[in-house]
Amino acid sequence: MAGRLTLAEQAIDCFGSENQTRKAAEECLELAASLLKLADKANGHSDENINKAIEEIADVKICIEQLENIFCAQKIASVKNQKEVRLFETICKCRYERNAGGLANIPSCKASGI
Repeated sequence: MAGRLTLAEQAIDCFGSENQTRKAAEECLELAASLLKLADKANGHSDENINKAIEEIADVKICIEQLENIFCAQKIASVKNQKEVRLFETICKCRYERNAGGLANIPSCKASGI
């Protein structure tokens, strides 16, 4: 590979793709746990809980960069785009239903033909 390796590429080169895939799974679990704690009304949105979630989000984002190098980044981007289109369609349906079937106040959905 010509040029310098990205930090994600260096991590994969140093620790291996299998270890980094495992690490990504662990970080995702930690993020899930911190988000569930935030969603629990008994725990509330304390600064400690929010800061923990922010830390875990950062960890997961770092891992995502590595996963995009391990798996095909272009395929991931393509699937992500398809899922975003589906999400947009779902949002438009939700807005349509909230507005009693009217699209007048939803220019983005009206313009898309959804």
